[in-house]
Amino acid sequence: MTEALQIRSRDRVFEVGTGSGYQAAVLVRFAALVFTVERIGELQQTAHAVLEEIGMDNVFFRVGDGSCGWPERARYDRIFLNAGVPEVLKAQLSWTVGGWWSPWEARICRNWSR
Repeated sequence: MTEALQIRSRDRVFEVGTGSGYQAAVLVRFAALVFTVERIGELQQTAHAVLEEIGMDNVFFRVGDGSCGWPERARYDRIFLNAGVPEVLKAQLSWTVGGWWSPWEARICRNWSR
């Protein structure tokens, strides 16, 4: 899934659905910065603590509804959707970023020219 996004070392990646933090840890190996949002506070806190402990300081965390984005940190080069999001948001994402990936739909939407 990560490979499908063709993340470059200078990319800013937005992740919806932090969960355990595993995917954020994978994404940050390829990207310059990862911004991740988790709806469940306990999951976000645990993931943050684990990634901080192993020295991943270019991952930024937020508790909230990832489908609302993180406007203060935008613009993103890639978006990884670990959680379901409304169709309206997915349509907006395809226009505002380089591409996004949704494992829930097993598909990728590319818009690399932006």
